[in-house]
Formats: sequence, structure tokens, C-alpha cells
Amino acid sequence: MASAFQATSSGSAISQEPRSGNDKITGSNSTALINGGAGNDTLAGVAGHSTLFLFDSRDPGSDVISNFHAHSINGASGDVIELAFYGIRSFSALVASGELVQSGSSTLVQDAGHHTIVTLQNTDWHSLSSADFLFVG
Repeated sequence: MASAFQATSSGSAISQEPRSGNDKITGSNSTALINGGAGNDTLAGVAGHSTLFLFDSRDPGSDVISNFHAHSINGASGDVIELAFYGIRSFSALVASGELVQSGSSTLVQDAGHHTIVTLQNTDWHSLSSADFLFVG
């Protein structure tokens, strides 16, 4: 499994190991990768810094990203969601299978069983593109 950052009690992302449980993990200026591990976690990157949020099917849970920044049409960088071992191979497959769902002001990213992997708060799914996702396994 890829390395990730773990929250301390202050919420700083500093460790290289994800942990289980319901955690609140906030990135720092040096954070490039956040993985909450198993559990239902609340994750947040840092404005102005691209963050890779890792979700692995072997770490069950339903997480929330409170401030996801999609890549813009003009090519500005943004955050990325990596979906590992969910059997999803592309952004177009994610959309075509109905696993990217608008729910109020948030977008739900779901697996093939329509279990929510992650909720992107205050994000319209139409603002997302293939640049916002990586697919592994």
C-alpha cells in the first residue's frame, strides 16, 4: 500500500501510516498524500496545494473531503482522488456506471455496490474530470 499521512491529535498530517477509526485529518503545506485508512474519516487538504486523497477497497469506510479542489478548465492544478482496487478503470466508466452521484450540494463517489467511498462536500459532479482521478488495480 502507498504511504500516507496520519493525523495527530492536533490534526496535522505527519505520519507515513494510515490508521483505522473515525479520524479527522487535515493536510499541511508539506502534505501531498492523505489516506485515512479504515473508518469514516473527515479529510481536508490545504488551499493552494494539490493533495492526493487515497482510497483503497481494502480499507472499508465512507469518508468526507470537506474542501476538494477540482482541476479547472484552464488547466490549473487541483486535488486528485486515487481509487485503488475498486475495479473502476476510468473516469468515463465511473460516470457511465452511475457511481458518481450528485446529492444536494455534494458529490458521492461510489463503488459497484453503490456504497459511498467518499463524499465531496460542496462539489458539483459536473465540475469533475478525468484529471481529478487516478485508478489502480
